[in-house]
Amino acid sequence: MNIEIERRFFVNPLGLKGLIFEKSLHITQYYLDDYSYVGDVFEIYGQRIKFDDIMFHQAKVWRLRKIDEQFWLSGKSEKIDSLALEFERRISEKKYNLIQKNLAVNPIEKTRHHWRNGEHLWEIDVFEDELSSLIIAEIELKNKGENFEIPQWIEREITNEKQWSNAQLFAKINL
Repeated sequence: MNIEIERRFFVNPLGLKGLIFEKSLHITQYYLDDYSYVGDVFEIYGQRIKFDDIMFHQAKVWRLRKIDEQFWLSGKSEKIDSLALEFERRISEKKYNLIQKNLAVNPIEKTRHHWRNGEHLWEIDVFEDELSSLIIAEIELKNKGENFEIPQWIEREITNEKQWSNAQLFAKINL
């Protein structure tokens, strides 16, 4: 379990020109709703994934993700301000495919660029398909009061605007 302190922002795409990224990753992301817990096991469509941390029951939202060639199941607790608990487990490609084939929804597709500004890593998500006009930057902090420089390409903060969460964007493209 990680405690995530995250701030989110809209990005002006013109401001990204000329930035040098540390790396870029393609992400395919589904949100899950037909799962159950059996002790320390997360179960979905006959696939059982064991978690070492019994706190994983605190997750309110579960995601199935492919990040480049790695496969993940991750959950997040309800976010309070900029703080959430995050649970992640790497899974096999076989488990990913067995779960994914049962999903009758469209995934979020995006490219995540990593850009470093001093000690801080910014993750810049450039969305695809129905969300292709959207670019959101995130920064994870060590504590809520941590100071950081806001780059010029940031338009405005959306941390507490739930309609811009990835879960809500996923719901929007799957109406």
